[in-house]
Amino acid sequence: VIKKVYPTEANFILVKTQHTCELVSWLANQGIVIKSFSPHSSLHDHLRITVGDESQNQLLLRALSSFQNNVSGY
Repeated sequence: VIKKVYPTEANFILVKTQHTCELVSWLANQGIVIKSFSPHSSLHDHLRITVGDESQNQLLLRALSSFQNNVSGY
């Protein structure tokens, strides 16, 4: 699902994925809002995810795992 995670020293991570639109929608349904970029941007296939506290990060990891389980059948 995630092709690349870029190194960071900020309070967010930048990830590359071929599932940007689907992930934004999936995560929103889980109550998680992340930043996507314009289809015309050079970052169109990237997502910006703000680092939260431990429980928020665990929620994100569970949601990503659940998404991966759902798209593995495609």
